[in-house]
Amino acid sequence: MLTNRQLFLLNVAQTSGSPRLLEIECAKGLYLYDTAGKAYMDLVSGFAVSNTGHGHPEIVQAIKNQVDLYMHLSVYGEFVQSPQVKLAQKITSLLPESLNSVYFTNSGTEAAEGAIKLAKRFTGRSEIIACKNGVRVPDSAYMLLLRQKCDETGTLLILDEIQSGLGRTGKLFAFEHFNIVPDILLTAKAFGGGMPLGAFIAPKHVMDALKENPILGHITTFGGHPVCCAAGLASLEVILKEELIKNVSVKEALFRKLLYHPEIKEVRGKGLMLSIQLSSFNQVENVSKRCVENGVIVDWFLHCETALRIAPPLIISLDEIRKACAVILEAINFCAED
Repeated sequence: MLTNRQLFLLNVAQTSGSPRLLEIECAKGLYLYDTAGKAYMDLVSGFAVSNTGHGHPEIVQAIKNQVDLYMHLSVYGEFVQSPQVKLAQKITSLLPESLNSVYFTNSGTEAAEGAIKLAKRFTGRSEIIACKNGVRVPDSAYMLLLRQKCDETGTLLILDEIQSGLGRTGKLFAFEHFNIVPDILLTAKAFGGGMPLGAFIAPKHVMDALKENPILGHITTFGGHPVCCAAGLASLEVILKEELIKNVSVKEALFRKLLYHPEIKEVRGKGLMLSIQLSSFNQVENVSKRCVENGVIVDWFLHCETALRIAPPLIISLDEIRKACAVILEAINFCAED
């Protein structure tokens, strides 16, 4: 009889030749537990998803409550669904006044696609300019000039906060650090509180471009699913009520203080969205494997192969940061000696 691991490799498509193959039984707070009962400290939050930790009881209860009422009703944008309305009202109340219209999606990818469609339709232009370069924090002067250039040329500024949003950088959204406001804001990952949910958010007069010439400018069947929106609202309320953003900068400072080692070239990032720069992908892979063996889950970056990803749930304590950093440093030493 085949094991779950063997069946996973046989029947579930993979995206790399070396999956982690951890078989997780349950998750709670900062920790994942495998089928043998071993605990793993999650320092990647399911790739910036679990900002409130795993299995927060208020989010779980919100999901159960909504399932009891209804799940899928119709395609997007036809019925008035209370979870969508409540979440849209809550998130826009926390954003600059211009960002007042929310289009819910299933994921960050769909949010990005929708934002590009919206920008093309509203401006009548067909080209986009995209920027990405790992976890590098731009300076305020650059961001102000970017905003100014977009204003001068009639270009819509789209900021992708799919990973950096919902408190991860020490602000609800990272653009708040730079005293600018985007024309379109993308959010996903932590937005759904562990459920699949994304959104692009824009001024109402911009968003209205999707309604005509022709109609149905962007459509989705499951975007803004009521169960996912209920989870998203509960997650946002937990972040605010438990003041999870308040100590993010303190936790960042402790990571930076403790992650000092001759093999570490640089620690980049903002808040609890950090990257540890090492020398090679081979070193990153070996260090991450050693960390997992010792109960700390870290990972690498698709577009920056010499960096180790650090993005724990915002609930991580200072003592847990100390323990995690000790494991990371031990792994670096172990791999250097190997």
